[in-house]
Amino acid sequence: MEVSSKEEANARLQASHIEEVSALASDVKGLKDTIMILKKEVAESRARLHAHSEIERTLRAQLEAARAEIERAKSRNSSADASRDRCNMCDAACDPVYCAAEEYELQLNTKEELSSDASELAAEVRSLRAVIELKQAEMASLRDARSELSVERERRVAAERDVCSARHAAEELRERAAARQRESDRLREENRRIREAAARDRDHATRLVALNEELRYKLRQKSQVVSLLAGGGYIERTPMRTRTSSGDSARSSSPPPDSPPSPAASPDPDSPPLPAVKGVVEKPDSVSWVLEIEETPEEMATRLARRSSFRAAASPSGVKRRGGGSPGSGSPAPASPAPNASKLFRPGDLDFPPPP
Repeated sequence: MEVSSKEEANARLQASHIEEVSALASDVKGLKDTIMILKKEVAESRARLHAHSEIERTLRAQLEAARAEIERAKSRNSSADASRDRCNMCDAACDPVYCAAEEYELQLNTKEELSSDASELAAEVRSLRAVIELKQAEMASLRDARSELSVERERRVAAERDVCSARHAAEELRERAAARQRESDRLREENRRIREAAARDRDHATRLVALNEELRYKLRQKSQVVSLLAGGGYIERTPMRTRTSSGDSARSSSPPPDSPPSPAASPDPDSPPLPAVKGVVEKPDSVSWVLEIEETPEEMATRLARRSSFRAAASPSGVKRRGGGSPGSGSPAPASPAPNASKLFRPGDLDFPPPP
């Protein structure tokens, strides 16, 4: 969430910087156009100023020429005045009023010419001064625009630097986000492997506990069998079905009063559970069940004693007849006590199953 918010902030910052840069570019373009126009106007004003300066020089030359002409006219007038004075001195008595009027007329003409030339020159000078003031104002505005452009250029350079730094920061944030994503993926995968290993360990521990309980139960059974067989007691055998009378069957089924109680009759607190169904096989005409039945110590001891008795009966010298009777005589042998544990068990009968 923090990375996404930072990326959004960087995107907004980049968009604002791009907008500012585009606005600055448009402003700079407009200012460049304005500068070009002002440069053209300055060039035109310089050309006009040059023309006006040329006109001013020509006018000054004309003024100097007029002044020289006036000086020459004055000298001529002075010479004429001198000649008239001489003439007047010669014939002053002839016409003095005419001479004075003529002199006054010459002075008026000279003053009018000088005043007209001076007024024209003053007007030209005033117009040139006005043009120069306008051009100076234009130059001042151009200087202000140039200073604004320099400030704008500096601001644009600073904005570009900020944009570059923001881009570098965004790239760094992207790299950090990718590294964090990779680290989170690695940690997630490692956590998954650890959970799987823990589940396997739990299953293995459960199997070991069950196997341990089974081994303890089997060891307890084996120890009970060994204790029963090593004690030398009689083991109760299952009576066989014979075709005898009901009294004989009742006598055979009832134990003698002086016989010790069978261990199978006593309740066992650690009795095994009921047979469990290990598998079911369905056939076209029937169904078969595979049961897992655990024997009690008494049943196991009985089975082992029966097996040893069968082996003794099968051997040629295993049965000793009493009273020297013939083998064909029908007198049965008396019941013999249970054999010893060392005779019943062979090596390997009490071996425990190896752990899985």
